Amino acid sequence: ESTTRLAARRESLQDALDEECSRQASVACRSGLQDYCNEAVFARYDGIKGSPSSKQWRCYTEGALDFEAAGPGCVNSCGAATMCLGAFNSRSVAYLTRNNELTSILKLRTQEFCSAPAPTLQEALDRKCAQFGKESCNSGLASYCGAAIYARYDKGNSSQQTKEWRCYIEKELDFSKSGDGCVDDCGSMTSCRGSVSGPSTSHLTRPSELQAVIDSDKSNYCTDKSEQQPSQATPPPEIPEGTPEESETEDPSGSQAVPEALQHALDAFCVEEGEKACSNGLKAYCNSAMYARKDVGNTTQKTKEWRCYAASEIDFAVSADVCADNCGNITSCSGAVNGVPTSHLTRNPQI
Repeated sequence: ESTTRLAARRESLQDALDEECSRQASVACRSGLQDYCNEAVFARYDGIKGSPSSKQWRCYTEGALDFEAAGPGCVNSCGAATMCLGAFNSRSVAYLTRNNELTSILKLRTQEFCSAPAPTLQEALDRKCAQFGKESCNSGLASYCGAAIYARYDKGNSSQQTKEWRCYIEKELDFSKSGDGCVDDCGSMTSCRGSVSGPSTSHLTRPSELQAVIDSDKSNYCTDKSEQQPSQATPPPEIPEGTPEESETEDPSGSQAVPEALQHALDAFCVEEGEKACSNGLKAYCNSAMYARKDVGNTTQKTKEWRCYAASEIDFAVSADVCADNCGNITSCSGAVNGVPTSHLTRNPQI
């Protein structure tokens, strides 16, 4: 029996900043600021309403960030600015400016995280590329001096159209687009933001060196997990050959005997979206079972829409009309929102 390979994700410096923001939000909530009660909060180096270029370290509620857009508002585990999903949407005022507190964490803890193993296998590759970038800078290649550098399995210049492992400076990658140029923590190719959209001119081709990192380090990140949380959307059981077909899919009690295949496909889509979110630094979706439900979101998302929820955000003791049958009609299933979910991805158009 095969097992599902899942990442044993380590804490990152960005996680430490997010945790400080959670503490700051709790204090704000207790002081009467309701926007920060029961709301996921993220640390970003970004702007404010009316002045998006006035960037400081702030704690933004989930509703203040656009998780479809990437921006340079996060840090890697060595304290360098890095692209991540969740850019300020320029409209909300639900944020707390905490530049001193978050800068203090960066000063106190960057060495701790930078000297430890990278939190993900992909960041281990990025770190290797940062080393190559410094070497190139010291050799006189000015474009690599002080530049953020990312490892991607992608194309190079006009004569390098075969995808290989390369180190790209940030401006050569289009972070509005996803491409299968990253690895998960088991060394398999996975989708991430930041792909080559035209000929790249500032990159270092390092196929053997980066593959060596994958081969040597993936065992430190990848773990086996053969048991998953029971889902309403497990694959339909195979019908033994010769079993007569039945015209009904419900048992005499009226409960559904076989989970809907379409709902299973939606859940599978959400698993992929959760993996992408994890690979882009959203820790809540790492190692979490994911489910597609047409339900409410946070305190400002009261309209039911198709969203991908982490298992911890839905109550399997509660049934509601939040799933889809095989004809695309809304149908009842267990696993509905029972409170205010904070770990979900709104994917209404895609679903």
